[in-house]
Amino acid sequence: MDAVLDRLLDGGAAGELSLNRQLLCESFHFVESCAYLRQTLSRLGMAETMIGEIFAVYRNEYLRARAVLGRPLAEKDSEH
Repeated sequence: MDAVLDRLLDGGAAGELSLNRQLLCESFHFVESCAYLRQTLSRLGMAETMIGEIFAVYRNEYLRARAVLGRPLAEKDSEH
């Protein structure tokens, strides 16, 4: 993670390194969990279209959770 962050930050603020490292670790963990879930569903015979629909729901649920927590996403992020 340190090597990845060093490259991403391109020698940027060292003070943000620990926070960025934690966020990056959590992001990688989430992505790996999604990949494992997708692979498992595929191995169990679920159609790719159905797997796609499961992951398509994530964005709406994430936005709903953020609104409930009172921390909406920035406008530029909510358009993607």
